Amino acid sequence: MSKISVYKQSAYPVSSKKIKEVVKKTLQEQGITSDYEVSVAIVGEQKINELAGGPGHPVLAYANSEIKEPFAFPQKEIIYLGDIIVSYQAALQESQRTAKLLDEAVAGLVEHATLHLVGIHHD
Repeated sequence: MSKISVYKQSAYPVSSKKIKEVVKKTLQEQGITSDYEVSVAIVGEQKINELAGGPGHPVLAYANSEIKEPFAFPQKEIIYLGDIIVSYQAALQESQRTAKLLDEAVAGLVEHATLHLVGIHHD
């Protein structure tokens, strides 16, 4: 059984259900068929800056292992993929800038970070 945990540092009005749906859909699209665990945290600007070592990061992805390229997981094991940390303030700014709903802005950041967890990186 796969497990997606969502933690909110504060009472941020973000849908945990939507976050879980995005992680699940993104992993399915990448062919992940084994059971997995992923943790997602929605945090404030101060916390994400502390974790990132400075400002300018809307989302962080900490993979359980360093993955250089896409790969396949064993089908009968539960794999802990890692942690995703989203800056609530960055998502809010993105939603205002693009006229998207806040949940859609968060979903975009979560999708991006989920791809990083499975080894898909951008240049």
